[in-house]
Amino acid sequence: MQTPDTLRQFAAFGTLTNEYLKAIAAITTELNLKKGAVIFEEGKPAADMFLLVEGKAELFYVVEETHSNVSKEFGAGEISVGELFGLSALFEPYKYETTAKTARESSILKIDGLELRKLIEKDRELAYLLMKQLVKIMNQKLQNTRAELAATRTVA
Repeated sequence: MQTPDTLRQFAAFGTLTNEYLKAIAAITTELNLKKGAVIFEEGKPAADMFLLVEGKAELFYVVEETHSNVSKEFGAGEISVGELFGLSALFEPYKYETTAKTARESSILKIDGLELRKLIEKDRELAYLLMKQLVKIMNQKLQNTRAELAATRTVA
Protein backbone atom coordinates (compact mmCIF):
# COMPACT_ATOMS: atom_id res chain seq x y z
CA MET A 1 0.00 0.00 0.00
CA GLN A 2 1.18 3.49 -0.83
CA THR A 3 0.82 6.63 1.27
CA PRO A 4 -1.30 9.65 0.38
CA ASP A 5 1.90 11.72 0.24
CA THR A 6 3.28 9.46 -2.49
CA LEU A 7 0.19 9.97 -4.65
CA ARG A 8 -0.14 13.70 -3.89
CA GLN A 9 3.13 14.47 -5.68
CA PHE A 10 1.65 13.42 -9.04
CA ALA A 11 -0.50 15.81 -11.09
CA ALA A 12 -3.35 13.31 -11.54
CA PHE A 13 -3.93 13.23 -7.78
CA GLY A 14 -2.59 16.60 -6.65
CA THR A 15 -6.02 18.21 -6.13
CA LEU A 16 -7.54 15.35 -4.12
CA THR A 17 -8.18 15.54 -0.39
CA ASN A 18 -6.20 13.44 2.06
CA GLU A 19 -9.28 11.24 2.57
CA TYR A 20 -9.51 10.48 -1.15
CA LEU A 21 -5.77 9.91 -1.39
CA LYS A 22 -5.93 7.40 1.49
CA ALA A 23 -8.70 5.49 -0.28
CA ILE A 24 -6.74 5.34 -3.54
CA ALA A 25 -3.49 4.48 -1.74
CA ALA A 26 -5.25 1.49 -0.17
CA ILE A 27 -5.89 0.01 -3.63
CA THR A 28 -2.42 0.81 -5.00
CA THR A 29 0.61 -1.47 -5.12
CA GLU A 30 4.14 -0.80 -6.31
CA LEU A 31 5.72 -2.84 -9.10
CA ASN A 32 9.44 -2.95 -9.80
CA LEU A 33 9.89 -4.19 -13.35
CA LYS A 34 12.90 -5.04 -15.48
CA LYS A 35 13.46 -3.63 -18.97
CA GLY A 36 11.11 -5.22 -21.52
CA ALA A 37 8.45 -6.28 -19.01
CA VAL A 38 4.92 -6.23 -20.40
CA ILE A 39 2.68 -4.06 -18.23
CA PHE A 40 -0.52 -4.72 -20.19
CA GLU A 41 -1.53 -6.00 -23.61
CA GLU A 42 -3.71 -4.51 -26.33
CA GLY A 43 -7.20 -6.01 -26.38
CA LYS A 44 -6.98 -7.54 -22.91
CA PRO A 45 -9.37 -6.53 -20.10
CA ALA A 46 -8.24 -3.27 -18.52
CA ALA A 47 -8.14 -4.28 -14.86
CA ASP A 48 -5.64 -1.70 -13.61
CA MET A 49 -4.42 1.83 -14.16
CA PHE A 50 -0.74 2.71 -13.76
CA LEU A 51 1.47 5.59 -12.72
CA LEU A 52 5.13 5.67 -13.74
CA VAL A 53 7.24 6.62 -10.71
CA GLU A 54 10.69 5.93 -12.11
CA GLY A 55 12.05 4.64 -15.42
CA LYS A 56 10.41 4.70 -18.81
CA ALA A 57 7.62 2.84 -20.59
CA GLU A 58 6.50 2.65 -24.21
CA LEU A 59 3.17 2.02 -25.87
CA PHE A 60 2.79 -0.16 -28.97
CA TYR A 61 0.16 -1.34 -31.38
CA VAL A 62 0.66 -4.97 -32.37
CA VAL A 63 -0.33 -5.85 -35.92
CA GLU A 64 -0.65 -9.47 -37.05
CA GLU A 65 0.28 -10.06 -40.68
CA THR A 66 -2.54 -11.96 -42.38
CA HIS A 67 -0.35 -14.11 -44.65
CA SER A 68 2.09 -15.23 -41.95
CA ASN A 69 2.28 -15.88 -38.24
CA VAL A 70 4.41 -12.80 -37.76
CA SER A 71 3.34 -9.87 -35.63
CA LYS A 72 4.89 -6.42 -35.75
CA GLU A 73 4.97 -3.73 -33.11
CA PHE A 74 4.43 -0.08 -34.04
CA GLY A 75 5.31 2.61 -31.53
CA ALA A 76 2.35 4.58 -30.23
CA GLY A 77 4.07 6.76 -27.64
CA GLU A 78 6.25 7.00 -24.59
CA ILE A 79 5.26 7.24 -20.95
CA SER A 80 7.25 9.69 -18.82
CA VAL A 81 7.82 9.74 -15.08
CA GLY A 82 4.71 11.04 -13.32
CA GLU A 83 2.41 10.04 -16.15
CA LEU A 84 -0.79 8.10 -15.57
CA PHE A 85 -1.55 5.41 -18.17
CA GLY A 86 -3.86 2.48 -18.72
CA LEU A 87 -6.82 4.85 -18.41
CA SER A 88 -8.97 2.25 -20.18
CA ALA A 89 -9.48 0.75 -16.72
CA LEU A 90 -11.90 3.62 -16.05
CA PHE A 91 -13.73 3.77 -19.37
CA GLU A 92 -15.96 1.27 -21.15
CA PRO A 93 -15.40 -1.16 -22.76
CA TYR A 94 -12.56 -1.60 -20.21
CA LYS A 95 -10.06 -2.99 -22.73
CA TYR A 96 -6.50 -1.78 -23.23
CA GLU A 97 -6.07 0.02 -26.55
CA THR A 98 -2.31 -0.57 -26.77
CA THR A 99 0.42 -2.76 -25.32
CA ALA A 100 2.70 -1.18 -22.70
CA LYS A 101 6.24 -2.34 -21.94
CA THR A 102 9.05 -0.98 -19.83
CA ALA A 103 11.85 0.60 -21.87
CA ARG A 104 14.23 0.30 -18.90
CA GLU A 105 14.05 -0.84 -15.30
CA SER A 106 11.02 0.94 -13.85
CA SER A 107 9.01 1.54 -10.71
CA ILE A 108 5.27 1.70 -11.36
CA LEU A 109 2.24 2.16 -9.15
CA LYS A 110 -0.63 -0.16 -10.05
CA ILE A 111 -4.09 1.09 -9.11
CA ASP A 112 -6.87 -1.49 -9.00
CA GLY A 113 -9.27 -0.27 -11.69
CA LEU A 114 -12.35 -2.12 -10.44
CA GLU A 115 -11.88 -0.81 -6.91
CA LEU A 116 -11.27 2.71 -8.20
CA ARG A 117 -14.46 2.54 -10.25
CA LYS A 118 -16.33 1.45 -7.11
CA LEU A 119 -14.91 4.43 -5.21
CA ILE A 120 -15.92 6.95 -7.85
CA GLU A 121 -19.37 5.39 -8.28
CA LYS A 122 -19.99 5.90 -4.53
CA ASP A 123 -18.60 9.42 -4.32
CA ARG A 124 -19.57 11.97 -6.97
CA GLU A 125 -17.14 14.58 -5.67
CA LEU A 126 -14.23 12.18 -6.04
CA ALA A 127 -15.51 11.24 -9.50
CA TYR A 128 -15.67 14.91 -10.51
CA LEU A 129 -12.22 15.81 -9.17
CA LEU A 130 -10.57 12.76 -10.68
CA MET A 131 -12.29 13.07 -14.06
CA LYS A 132 -11.42 16.77 -14.18
CA GLN A 133 -7.73 15.84 -13.85
CA LEU A 134 -8.04 12.98 -16.34
CA VAL A 135 -9.63 15.29 -18.91
CA LYS A 136 -6.66 17.66 -18.52
CA ILE A 137 -4.26 14.75 -19.00
CA MET A 138 -6.10 13.40 -22.04
CA ASN A 139 -6.35 16.89 -23.56
CA GLN A 140 -2.58 17.33 -23.20
CA LYS A 141 -2.01 13.93 -24.84
CA LEU A 142 -4.29 14.97 -27.70
CA GLN A 143 -2.37 18.24 -28.15
CA ASN A 144 0.94 16.34 -28.18
CA THR A 145 -0.42 13.89 -30.74
CA ARG A 146 -1.62 16.75 -32.95
CA ALA A 147 1.80 18.38 -32.77
CA GLU A 148 3.53 15.10 -33.66
CA LEU A 149 1.15 14.56 -36.57
CA ALA A 150 1.67 18.10 -37.84
CA ALA A 151 5.45 17.62 -37.67
CA THR A 152 5.24 14.59 -39.96
CA ARG A 153 3.34 16.41 -42.68
CA THR A 154 5.23 18.16 -45.42
CA VAL A 155 4.19 21.48 -46.81
CA ALA A 156 3.47 21.35 -50.56
